[in-house]
Amino acid sequence: MDVRSQQDPLVSGSIGEWLAAAGAAVRRSLVPLVLIQLAVFVPVAVIVGLLGGLGAFGDAEALAPDYGFGYVLQTESLTVRLISVVLGTLGLAASVFVIVRDAAGRAWTPGEAFGFAGRRFLPLIGWILLSSVLTVVGYVLLILPGIYLTVVFGGALLGVVTIERGGLGRTFRLVNPRFLGVLGRLLLLAVLSFVYSLVAAAVSALPGLLVGGDAPAVVGALLMNLLTIPLVVFTTAALVVLYGELRSRLEPGTGTATFADELDRR
Repeated sequence: MDVRSQQDPLVSGSIGEWLAAAGAAVRRSLVPLVLIQLAVFVPVAVIVGLLGGLGAFGDAEALAPDYGFGYVLQTESLTVRLISVVLGTLGLAASVFVIVRDAAGRAWTPGEAFGFAGRRFLPLIGWILLSSVLTVVGYVLLILPGIYLTVVFGGALLGVVTIERGGLGRTFRLVNPRFLGVLGRLLLLAVLSFVYSLVAAAVSALPGLLVGGDAPAVVGALLMNLLTIPLVVFTTAALVVLYGELRSRLEPGTGTATFADELDRR
């Protein structure tokens, strides 16, 4: 067992330790992480519900990118999509702040968490969009470059942008030495997410199956989004711990205390 993983809550060794550290991060910060996701979800749900009452519901397309926030209430309104992306990215950045500060045992206030998120969400949106474009181009060209970029950006971009205030180039330095390990962790995370999503979809379909009609369908959509919150919370924690592992491997001696110090930089 890696000694570092026993001493640092955000630095893991094996895949088992990674999952355990992610679970511990969720338990440590569960209440604020759920409240952050509710702060993202509720305003969008209300707006979409109002638009839905005016006939604005569209076909099934996710409101936000699948990068730490993947709520599935549907609308063709560009305004609502933009609002969901902004709020989702704010929630993602605030969640990273909370996970790191709690792991470091440092007190924080909601104002500090959302103040940090307010300073980081625009760069986060920009880098996520750029990485998404590059990844899509990689898949279109030869597929393998797309897979490679998915692993590199998926494994490190969140931590690099929020904690280090870095860009895409830094992700290659972190992931390349541990590429296969990152690939395995992301594949496992994808499988767990898929299985959980199937169960959540089955549960959310129950109102429509039992009652039928439009109202149960809306209730089912709301339920599906609420059930998505635990998955978003765990995924965010898992990505933060993965970043911590990559960072400590590349730069021995860095860990949770280092990340917390970097978050405090203006």
